[in-house]
Amino acid sequence: MTAPLHLTSAQESLAMNIRSLIVALVATLVISTHAFALSWGAVAERVQKSLAYLTMIVETEPGVFIPGTCTAFSINEARHIYLTAAHCTGIDMKLDGNPVGMLYRNDTNDLMVLQTVAPGKPALKPRTKDIKQGLSVASFGFGWGWDQPMIRTGIVSIADISPKDFGNRPHTLFDFPFIGGMSGGPIVDSDGHVVSIVQQSNTREVAGMGQTLTVMLEATRMYWEE
Repeated sequence: MTAPLHLTSAQESLAMNIRSLIVALVATLVISTHAFALSWGAVAERVQKSLAYLTMIVETEPGVFIPGTCTAFSINEARHIYLTAAHCTGIDMKLDGNPVGMLYRNDTNDLMVLQTVAPGKPALKPRTKDIKQGLSVASFGFGWGWDQPMIRTGIVSIADISPKDFGNRPHTLFDFPFIGGMSGGPIVDSDGHVVSIVQQSNTREVAGMGQTLTVMLEATRMYWEE
C-alpha cells in the first residue's frame, strides 16, 4: 500500500498558489469567451437589419425550373440598393417578396446589384482598414433557405489569393465553409464593416471564398452610400 503524501507548509502554499492561478486562468477564459460572444451578438443585431431574403426561379436545364434562395444586404438605404452574388440570378427575383430591378451584374466577379421599391434598410459600410490574415470575421445569410439568418464566425485564412481554379482572380479565403442560401450575404469584421461577400466554398467545402474588398468596391463603389 502506498503511503499517504505529506506536504511541507511551503509545498502546500505552492500548491494553493497553483490552484489559484488555474482558477484565475479558467475564469479569464470564460469571461473573455463570453465577452467575445456578446460582441458578435451586438454586431449580429445590427447586421441582420440590413439583410434581405432573395428568392428567384432558376432554370437548372432547358425547360426545368426550380425555386431558389439567396441573401442580399443593403449598401444604400436612401436608394433601396442591395448587393448580392451574380450566381443568384434567376427569373422573377424578389427581395423580401418585393420586385427588384437589376442595376449591375458581373458574372466574372460574381457580383450583382439590385434595387427595390420597398423602404430601404440600414446600409452596411465597407471596412476602411487593411484586411490581414487572422482577422476575426462573421458571415451572415439565410442558410438552407430558412427564413431566419444565421451567423458563422471564423478568421481570414488568406487575405488575398488568386487561385487558378477560381479564374486567377483575387479572393479572400476564410477558415469556414458557407452554406447554401447564404450566397450574397455579407462577411463583416467585429465592427460590422463589410470585408467581403459570401460567394462559394472550395471544392472540399472546408473553407469559404469571396471577392477581395478591393475588387468588390472597384466594381460596385458607385452604388454604396457615401
